[in-house]
Amino acid sequence: MPPPSLLSIAFGPPHIAVAVEGEGSPVRRAIVVTIGAAVAVVASLGASAPASALSNTYVDYGEGTVGGFVSSLAVAPDGSVIVGDNASNTVGKYLAAPSGYTLAATYTGNDPFGVALEPDGDVVVADRTTGSINILRESGGAFSVISSVPVATTPLGVATDGDGTIFVADYGSDSLRIVEPSVGGGYTLAQSVPVAPDPRFVAVAPDGTVAISHQTSQDVTILTPSPSGSAYSVSTVTVGPALYGVAFRADGTLLAVSLGSFGAPETLYVARPGPAGYAVTTSQTIASDSYSIAVGADDRVLIGTLSGTITTYRAALTSSATPPSVMTVGVPLSVTLPAEGGTGDYVWSVSSGALPTGLTLGATGGLLGTPTTAGGWSATLSVADAANPANSTSVVLAGTVDPAPAGAPTSGAPSGAERGAVLAATGADPGEALGTSALLLFGGAVAFALSRRRNALRQRD
Repeated sequence: MPPPSLLSIAFGPPHIAVAVEGEGSPVRRAIVVTIGAAVAVVASLGASAPASALSNTYVDYGEGTVGGFVSSLAVAPDGSVIVGDNASNTVGKYLAAPSGYTLAATYTGNDPFGVALEPDGDVVVADRTTGSINILRESGGAFSVISSVPVATTPLGVATDGDGTIFVADYGSDSLRIVEPSVGGGYTLAQSVPVAPDPRFVAVAPDGTVAISHQTSQDVTILTPSPSGSAYSVSTVTVGPALYGVAFRADGTLLAVSLGSFGAPETLYVARPGPAGYAVTTSQTIASDSYSIAVGADDRVLIGTLSGTITTYRAALTSSATPPSVMTVGVPLSVTLPAEGGTGDYVWSVSSGALPTGLTLGATGGLLGTPTTAGGWSATLSVADAANPANSTSVVLAGTVDPAPAGAPTSGAPSGAERGAVLAATGADPGEALGTSALLLFGGAVAFALSRRRNALRQRD
């Protein structure tokens, strides 16, 4: 295992605290060298903040009206929304406003259905009647067609990847059409992959995985690309009835919209990948007439309806904060509490109980300070997002502050035996020993130098 990396050094007489973190390990440790005693003490600071893991539950953050039938959606990096309105044969670009959405650009086509965005900002539109995909470019509040490519019998959903490749769900031929940019400009139909009957919408994950919804079978087809990207392995995941819109989150989680049938309500299904493939983990009732879906760069989820509205959903606000596994009197602590979901900046507070004496919780989630009193503690911490009204959640943290360690010999850096005892006390992997020992030697050397300096000043006085 690689040696631990140096995170920070804090000078607070009579201690020097050196914070380290082992690569591949979430555990942080503070190596405390006591000036004048040269005793190294290691205290675990608990796990670092985990990787992003959004909740599988979504909260309704409000609705806006764009009119018509929102047959498809795409969200641009700047937050603007591209809407395919099959009822009025138009494609519109909408800007979010406090009161809903404002139309910024429009295009009138011939039975436009699915929409997607190319990396350069051009809009891809599936024309259901002509079997073509049209590439639109915005200028002066209007879209114009810069390219048109016949690719399918009855194209419905479209999606793009980061390379500009276009994926088309062809309802007429029960296939996935893959269209690639040509070297000299334009586009070429590069591949056709047979899929189950009744393909409706298509989505592409960041890793190239493709999902296709099927309205009649309750299934989503999953196409996993080969290492070369030239072939796909095909699997299915059973989701629910009357499936239409599908989308991927940045973490690879699949979202699918069911229009509902036979008395079942409109439903948002969440499926996560695992060793055996994708599997539905949660589902929840959503707005009536829900049909299409798109995910923005900020992980907000937009769901369009047959009645011309767009509802914004965000992952429920959660926190995976855990207390530092060990705290010691006199050992500085600096931890940022994690939170996920919601919207905007988070605001933290202590809602009940109390933190250890000497520690404070900042509004942004920073848990800082140096414990001054040994003993048990418990506190309920709350975090709220920037929505109006705000969404919030809370976590209960509890633990024990250990007494300050006893002193040791007053000269020199810690011996090899002392360093070994310190490493054993932390439970560190033996592979970390060399790097940790180097940090201990550094801390001991600094402590020794400061001790010599202090003694010299005393003799001068």
